[in-house]
Formats: sequence, C-alpha cells, structure tokens
Amino acid sequence: MPLEFYGDERVTVGSLVVPERLLDERQHVDRASDPVWVAARGVNSDDITPMRNALDEAGISYRVRTFGDVVIIDQFSEDVRPWEIGLSSPVATP
Repeated sequence: MPLEFYGDERVTVGSLVVPERLLDERQHVDRASDPVWVAARGVNSDDITPMRNALDEAGISYRVRTFGDVVIIDQFSEDVRPWEIGLSSPVATP
C-alpha cells in the first residue's frame, strides 16, 4: 500500500465511525500533530462528501489527492480534529 512506503512501513489508523474500535491506535492518531484523513466512496456509501463539507463549512483549507474512489486529505490550514467539526467523537485518553 502506498501509504506504508510513505510512512516508512508504519501507518497508524484510527476509526472515525466506531472510535472504540482499535482504541490504542485511535488514541495515537488523535494525538498526532499532522494527521492525514482517508475517506472512500462506495456503491452505497460516501464518506468523502460529508468530510469535505464539514471542513469547508468550518473554513479550513486542505489538500485532497484522489486515487479512484479513495481520497487522502491533508495539509490542513489549522489544527483540526474530526469531532471539532461534527465528524465522530473523541475517545477517552488514559
């Protein structure tokens, strides 16, 4: 996977849909100083549009790279976490 090469074989993923899933990984991602958001569009689902709409409505600029039905969103104009713009919710930290 291309992200593995960029991440030097270390890519940590945290779920926005079910924050408790992969809890340790999600907490690690939540603390990251330069997170990258990944979203996809499928036959009956679209995670891309709500994510982009929330960022746009918050006035946050960002870079989008598209790979088929998957987008990578990064280079945010300000530090933003998904729960701050109505996407997902924070998880408790130990």
